[in-house]
Amino acid sequence: MVTQHSLRRTVRVSLRRCLAGIAALALAGSMAASPAPAAASETPAAENVLRIATDGFVDSFNPFTSFYLVPTNTFRYMYENLVANDAKDGSVTEGLATEWNTDSEGKVWTYTIRPDMKWSDGEPLTSKDVAWTYNQMMDNDEMAVANGSLVENFAKVEAPDDSTVKITLKKAQANNPGQEIPVVPEHVWSKIDKPGEFKNDEKSVGSGPFQLDSYEANKSITLKANPNFWRGKPKLDEIQYRYYTNSDAQVQAIRSGEVDFITGLSPDQFTALENADDVELNDGNGRRFNGISINPGVADADGKEFGTGNEALKDKKVRQAIRAGIDTETLRKQVMQDYAQPATSFIPAVYPDWALSPDNRVVSGFDVDRAKTLLDDAGWKEGSDGIREKDGEKLQLRFLTDADVRAPRSS
Repeated sequence: MVTQHSLRRTVRVSLRRCLAGIAALALAGSMAASPAPAAASETPAAENVLRIATDGFVDSFNPFTSFYLVPTNTFRYMYENLVANDAKDGSVTEGLATEWNTDSEGKVWTYTIRPDMKWSDGEPLTSKDVAWTYNQMMDNDEMAVANGSLVENFAKVEAPDDSTVKITLKKAQANNPGQEIPVVPEHVWSKIDKPGEFKNDEKSVGSGPFQLDSYEANKSITLKANPNFWRGKPKLDEIQYRYYTNSDAQVQAIRSGEVDFITGLSPDQFTALENADDVELNDGNGRRFNGISINPGVADADGKEFGTGNEALKDKKVRQAIRAGIDTETLRKQVMQDYAQPATSFIPAVYPDWALSPDNRVVSGFDVDRAKTLLDDAGWKEGSDGIREKDGEKLQLRFLTDADVRAPRSS
């Protein structure tokens, strides 16, 4: 997930994911991938194995401590949340819980757990596992590294019986408190001496459709189907992530049939694969965006300011001028080669019920004259060399980027 402080929002381009895949098979339940033509390869993959190319970083597969993209993606295979989000519109839907309600004040949430579920090792999954997971995050700082903010408003979590979870909040909140927290088996994790240091990198036990079987650093991640998954055993037997040093190497891997799926392609890479044999391209609206984050300086909980941003960026007019000076449409067409759509906020248009409408009055666009006027009004006048200056100081801003970054990776 990408989040940005409201003061840092200036311009965003929501990218349409460029995907290339071969021999993808449908997964069980919500874990779905579109089938594509099989590739002709000297060493074909096993029939029910999906091979995915990656270059992502892995610190561990510990859902309490890791927040990197590749591990958090695998958590969605390995574990489930109390409630989930609908793939179409993001609305709250069933997860481990089949139904839930709140009291009149919105402070007590009561969930009914799906009956007869099992962990991948065959042990029963009950409400006590949910309560144990949440209480560990509330009571143990090392278990709150990744998602501790999600339980800050929790006063207590109880499991009055095997099928009921009750969350009491300190104050009412709008979002469902059962979201985004992977639930782990108490009978496994309670026996780990230092759970905050546990890598969890082989033979995992979870409730999701696939479980981590093995991990070789910078080589591979192997997940195997969970026969006890409550929706039924997945149609795929195995998912393999294979490591490549860069995106060009991934493109060659898809051409040669070494992998079945790659994502996060640049427009040039996507276009280069248009005539590749046995490769099916998928161009769709993505759920992430490219944006510029402005650093005006921030303050901590005690009001103490910190940060290294230019003082000029604290002026709203300067920030608005930067936005007005960015030609998003040219970037979209020439840099992204029309494989992008303009974004109006940090919520992409793929979520029509939540995205800000383009005709909303707060949405601004490219306007050089307005940018100049805003800078003039802020006291930054154009100097003889064309650079804006104020009180004898030239307006100089640092722009930081990652030279290796390409289109955002899908989750």
